[in-house]
Amino acid sequence: MLESESLFSSLSLGVRYHGQVDRKQVPDNRSVRSPDMKALWVAAALLLGLAVPAQADPHDVLSVSYNLGDQAFEPPASIGYHGRGELDGVVFYPRDVAHGTHPLIMIEHGLWDTCATGKGIQDWPCPSGVNQIPSYQGYDYLAEQLARKGFVVVSIGTNGINATSFGQAPTVYYARAALINAQLAMWQQLSATGGGPLSGKLVDAQGKTSTVDFKGHVDMTDVGTIGHSMGGGGVMQQIADIRHDEWPPGVTVRATFAFAPTDNWNGEIVTQVPFATMWGTCDQVNTGSYFNQSKGKNTVPIYRYTLTGGNHDFYNTQWSPSSGQVAAHDDAVPGTKPGYCQAWIPGQATHPDQRKLTEQQQRTIASTYVNAFFLRHLKGDKGFDPLLDGRVSPFDAVKTDFSP
Repeated sequence: MLESESLFSSLSLGVRYHGQVDRKQVPDNRSVRSPDMKALWVAAALLLGLAVPAQADPHDVLSVSYNLGDQAFEPPASIGYHGRGELDGVVFYPRDVAHGTHPLIMIEHGLWDTCATGKGIQDWPCPSGVNQIPSYQGYDYLAEQLARKGFVVVSIGTNGINATSFGQAPTVYYARAALINAQLAMWQQLSATGGGPLSGKLVDAQGKTSTVDFKGHVDMTDVGTIGHSMGGGGVMQQIADIRHDEWPPGVTVRATFAFAPTDNWNGEIVTQVPFATMWGTCDQVNTGSYFNQSKGKNTVPIYRYTLTGGNHDFYNTQWSPSSGQVAAHDDAVPGTKPGYCQAWIPGQATHPDQRKLTEQQQRTIASTYVNAFFLRHLKGDKGFDPLLDGRVSPFDAVKTDFSP
């Protein structure tokens, strides 16, 4: 059974279809809500010619983490970036990872406060006795979902770069791309030989050394990346056409998804790696125009998803108010009435009210498209094409732009 036959069985969506069909057959969706999922997916599956889903995600999921030190990473001197950072991460993987090989997806978070304290909130390393703000754990919900689809997912910390990036705008995205490459190089070694810096460094939730063996079970020629905010700019920098020779030997990045990516300022376009960007209309940090820069030049599919009422922070649970984390907040400018936010659309001078997405709504939308994107571009499941290119629209809040 294709993954496209089972993905939506666990999501609460309405379904609309944009094509030559009888729209009376398709349930109408006026908002993000929780209708009869089975009936909706049956209707969509019939329209798409897919089999009706028979089972949920096939993989149980386990998690480990690693930390090689708060200052273990130093960007290459050629970049001209000054400051050291951490080499750490949290890993979600299928319990049956030893069966076959699995694509790897790496996540890089964006610019945020680093330490859970009022004084020294932007320090690195954090003061003695003060915990870091674990922004890299803010995508656990997404990593777990992807691991259930058979991916190995690694979310990495960038607090060291965050603490040292001020005043280094011309080089910070090169440093972010270099951090991704350094992490991918370690995973390539671990997968190929069982050795390298990560050997013996993976620990479980109790802090005990994990016995999981990734040797021969992670396909480093089938890698995806996800970035958020400046992390989005970082992953786009890393896949720029002229940067592929910087990828570690044995590593090929085949797909990238960027949440609210900031502009990396250097105009290095991406035309050879499929990518998707997602941004919200109530996000004031809309600077990265990667889709427009690449449209018409791309040799692979690229996508842009616009979320009406989406903000900048809700993709990351650590940055969202419900977490109770230090510095977490709703970054959208309030509208004129409760439940609305001001739209900040590039090129528009006015800021009209739009119905605001909740944390859960925004993350449900993000999860839907991210899962579909990587199942399509890392596992080759073309059953997701109608969703990704906009022919099927599960949410009225989403506008799709597509360049094949």
